[in-house]
Amino acid sequence: MGLLSIIRKIKRKEKEMRILMVGLDNSGKTTIVLKINGEDTSVISPTLGFNIKTINYQKYVLNIWDVGGQKTIRSYWRNYFEQTDGFIWVVDSSDLRRLDDCKHELDNLLKEERLSGASLLIFANKQDIQGALSPEEIAKVLNLDAMDKTRHWRIVGCSAYTGDGLLEGFDWLGIPCLNSLLVLLVWVQGVVGLIEHCGAKKIFKKTNNFQVIGICPIMEAKFFRFLKIVGVGFKARAEAEGRLLYLKLGYSHEVELTVPQAVRVFCFKNNVVCCTGIDKERVHQFAAAVRCCKPPEVYKGKGIMYIDEVIKKKEGKRSK
Repeated sequence: MGLLSIIRKIKRKEKEMRILMVGLDNSGKTTIVLKINGEDTSVISPTLGFNIKTINYQKYVLNIWDVGGQKTIRSYWRNYFEQTDGFIWVVDSSDLRRLDDCKHELDNLLKEERLSGASLLIFANKQDIQGALSPEEIAKVLNLDAMDKTRHWRIVGCSAYTGDGLLEGFDWLGIPCLNSLLVLLVWVQGVVGLIEHCGAKKIFKKTNNFQVIGICPIMEAKFFRFLKIVGVGFKARAEAEGRLLYLKLGYSHEVELTVPQAVRVFCFKNNVVCCTGIDKERVHQFAAAVRCCKPPEVYKGKGIMYIDEVIKKKEGKRSK
């Protein structure tokens, strides 16, 4: 597969997102989907299995999987986790009695490895009902501030009945997550801008420089390198200033790396590391140092590799 074919494939894929919508029963998930699509919401029956709704939202195609929330079928939620770009957790803000149950189920979802790279949008629904808790109060009950700092999340108050707040939430979730192929495209084309999270706005510019805007002070970088961590339990995270990189290799072994001067490091989807800077040699040296980190036990196909090499290997297999 040639570079142009890869670029065309990326451009098609980046406009489509797979969204998983879950929450307790009677939280308003199906009503939200119908309302955002402009459909009738006067008669709605409980979702006993799941509904799939494809919505053209702005210039994106959202494939929304609306899964029932009854207690007897929550164990089946795991069947829908694969290839999720973002998931929406819907809370009935007026159902004070079941908020502890709501928190318990959300905590279980946040532990799922297959959802670790998905952005989380929390809809504090039914704000139109008197006595409903505010989004800030819901955030405290769910203890959202204690969430993994690498998780991109936002809570939005809404009413599925009136439609208030729905557009705000979907606007935040509407930009596709950065995947490894898109990262490669950015690298090859020399385009400027990365995405802080799925809700940040794109800042691509036609220039030879590369500007990082978001979790750290603005810095110019002419050189950058991307690495991908492959393996169950293998994750990366960086402190806010991009000066420290933490690699979790396996479930217990963690390595801390100090980033050299003129280099910054960022993480995407918990398994993609971006090293940027203005000194080509230092950027590539640090990327090489990260790549040399080995897990306690080396398994076939597991470890850290350059993303461009991963693509080349896949292309080589296809060409044969």
